[in-house]
Amino acid sequence: MTGEQTMFRNAYALMAATVLTSALGVGFWAVAARLYDTETVGRASAAIAAMLLMCNASQLNLSVGLMRFLPVSRGSERRVILISYAVAGVAGLLTGAAFLLIAPQVSGEVSFLQDGGISALFLVGVVTWVVFSLQDAALTGIRATMWVPIENVVFGLLKLALLVVLASTLADYGILTAWVVSMLIMLVPVNWLIFAKLLLRGGPPVRDPKMPAVREMARFVGGDYVGTLLSHASTTALPLLVIAAVGPAESAVFFVAWTVGTALDFIATGTASSFLVEGASRQDLAHSYRRAAARRGLLLLLPAVAATCLLADLLLSIFGAEYREARWALVVFSLAAVPRMLLLLRLAYLRVERRIATVVALQALACVSMLGMSALWLQMGGGSLAVATSWLLTETLVLGVAEVTIRLGPTPSPVAGPGPAPHSPGAENATPARSRTRD
Repeated sequence: MTGEQTMFRNAYALMAATVLTSALGVGFWAVAARLYDTETVGRASAAIAAMLLMCNASQLNLSVGLMRFLPVSRGSERRVILISYAVAGVAGLLTGAAFLLIAPQVSGEVSFLQDGGISALFLVGVVTWVVFSLQDAALTGIRATMWVPIENVVFGLLKLALLVVLASTLADYGILTAWVVSMLIMLVPVNWLIFAKLLLRGGPPVRDPKMPAVREMARFVGGDYVGTLLSHASTTALPLLVIAAVGPAESAVFFVAWTVGTALDFIATGTASSFLVEGASRQDLAHSYRRAAARRGLLLLLPAVAATCLLADLLLSIFGAEYREARWALVVFSLAAVPRMLLLLRLAYLRVERRIATVVALQALACVSMLGMSALWLQMGGGSLAVATSWLLTETLVLGVAEVTIRLGPTPSPVAGPGPAPHSPGAENATPARSRTRD
């Protein structure tokens, strides 16, 4: 199997994992709403949202680090993965404890988390979720991505089964318990699979000559973490800007259009993550892989964008007649998925080249442009369509800057690639793709 074929296969696996996880997640909350009272569902959703927030903050962007460096860590994969688990786990424990101390003082609505048993469950949940997320990145980094959708489906079904079982025995906190216990259970078989089956075994470890020093990897992850925080800021602050400017009614309309339109991002993120792994493994073919990933990604994305645009009115009517007024905003958000995917591929390419300062600068530009343009147009009386236009213009602007940066940047020195890692399925039959020159 060639590198491009492996990249496409892994991209499809990541996309499937996202779709299946989302579907099972909707089913989980639908069943929870039937079996538990609204207050219990509300408390559980708040606790799980807080756990996710702490998890994202505690990962320190090590998920990207694993995908970038595991392909060139042959012989040291176990150490890299275990160190990532330990660092992020400690960070999760500290951030989770800080949240439990501070949040109830700020809002009495989360004071239920101060209960001893719930506090312990929350902390275990944060640490477990951190490792749970990193193990997906580890599977991707060692080219075992086909296990990711399987893992997530089993997790979703297990979580659903526990939800039903605990409804009669642990009515107050059955939802949260089902979520945390399911993650804990899944850690055992998945990590057994990673460490006992998928990683190289036998013989002394041999250091990959392309593996950078620990200090350089730490610098990469730290810098990329700053960029990721900027990226999160540009999106999480957007609904706050809208509700402050136009009120809750218009904000609800915007949020639905934004959520539906950006749902197409699963194609972009799956494509970019898979490219990052293959590009890191074969840096001499990274430019060729990026072009191939863009072509295949557009082949999947363009029909989805066209369908969303044509069915915008129908899709929004599902939420209620009042949401149909945001159909043009949904169209614009959907169109923005195209430059966004191309931008994510270029950011992944810059990560392959370890030009992390450029990545951070581009994400800072996106943050300033997105929030600044949206705030300006909202002050001028714009609504959902104005914010959607800001989104599209920002993605297009930053894409253009990224492309110019790549073209004018230093030409990467040719690094002989080892081909697919020996633990990659089909590695023994792999043939390297032909290198292409830079455009």
